[in-house]
Amino acid sequence: MKRGVWGYFLVFAGLLFLAFPYSLTGAVIGTAYKETGITAGLIFIIGGISLIISNLDDRITVYSRNGVGGREQHFMKDPTLTFGKYELTLEEFQRGIKGLENDRALIGVLRETYVPQLQEIADGPKRELAKRFLEVLGIVEKPKYEMTKDERRRIKEAFTDWRGKLSSKQKRVLEMYGIRHEMGSKHAKFLLGRAFAPASLTPSDVKAGYRVSQDIIRLIEENYKTKEPE
Repeated sequence: MKRGVWGYFLVFAGLLFLAFPYSLTGAVIGTAYKETGITAGLIFIIGGISLIISNLDDRITVYSRNGVGGREQHFMKDPTLTFGKYELTLEEFQRGIKGLENDRALIGVLRETYVPQLQEIADGPKRELAKRFLEVLGIVEKPKYEMTKDERRRIKEAFTDWRGKLSSKQKRVLEMYGIRHEMGSKHAKFLLGRAFAPASLTPSDVKAGYRVSQDIIRLIEENYKTKEPE
């Protein structure tokens, strides 16, 4: 039997578990077995979807674009439809995973579904974005450079008032780590080696500076190779 056929079979079996948890797990046993039936149903469905998707050309992809209010948002195109949507924001993906974090077996299945493809993406130009989705799944790389509290504070203070144009103070902070910058029409890029952190040139809320500082800190910790900043 082909993997795709097995996939549809598992999805159907999972739906039966969800629809009739007592009948399939023992009506006289109690609520605990009902919950077991529901969990089994979810595992069957996710496993079945994974098999179906493995036969499709469409794959998981990640990308960024401006969302509500012009704020840059990160998205995943998820053909597995595990969380009921084809296009998920990073925040929606995080909420979905968090809602299942107490079920280790199910989280394991989700990691098997998402991690291999996200790690493939992380080997390419969308490395930084893919790593954000991997972090939601608990896959975190050890920082190449461990920043001190003073370094973090200096960067946060410098970029608190980010308004889309680099101040002399911000330029000095970037120069300490050899970070270059490119200014486009709508976005800036802070580059360190081949990696970069994006920033909107038209920040739409008061937290924009905080987000930029966090992205720069992440960029430094993952790509800075010398532990001797000025």
